Amino acid sequence: MTTRIRNRFLASAAIVSLLAFPGSSFADGDIIIGHVAAATGELAPYDSVTGVQCMVDIVNDKGGVLGGRKLKLLSRDMKSDAALAGTAAQELIDAGAKVLFGPPTDDGLIPAGQMALPHSIPVLSVGSTQVQWPAAIPGIAYLTAYGDNASAAAAAQFATKQGYKTALLMISHDIGSYSIATPRYFGETFEHLGGKVVGELSWNWGTTDYSPQITEIAAMNPRRT
Repeated sequence: MTTRIRNRFLASAAIVSLLAFPGSSFADGDIIIGHVAAATGELAPYDSVTGVQCMVDIVNDKGGVLGGRKLKLLSRDMKSDAALAGTAAQELIDAGAKVLFGPPTDDGLIPAGQMALPHSIPVLSVGSTQVQWPAAIPGIAYLTAYGDNASAAAAAQFATKQGYKTALLMISHDIGSYSIATPRYFGETFEHLGGKVVGELSWNWGTTDYSPQITEIAAMNPRRT
């Protein structure tokens, strides 16, 4: 699924949340959707303000929602910097946002959600599969795709069916909880199904040369392959 198509789907999900979220009330006029967007920076390929705007335009062209009310999209660029996500969210809330879209990683979604929580404003991820952030903001946060725990468990089941008996987990601390928790979710299911996790190795976002990790694997005693 392309980023634009995914974000069009997410806009639809946000509209549903506007209609169904408990306790929501709206004055007359446009309904504002706020997008805490990773419009620039390293996360920008996984986010799309234009994709969300496309779906908003489609809904409005079809007559809007709630008896003809129009949607209005406001976005703030958090520049792929988690430290700016809370500020961007607060600006959108102050501007009247009734629902927030968040960036694609939990380190930005959590501070955005913390700003939304006192106002009971629902927050939907734009592409995140990290289950940690809705757990950190209970009651208002929603995944719109499968969780990393589910995809990692499916991968472990596949590996087991292929006959693999041992696994080495590659861990990075650079992409929120995604690159820490996902390998460990895999390991939990893999061992539950009878496999054995023999250890963990670290890697960094943007790595192109894995020679150090390969050397470390080759030097294991006994060698793990």
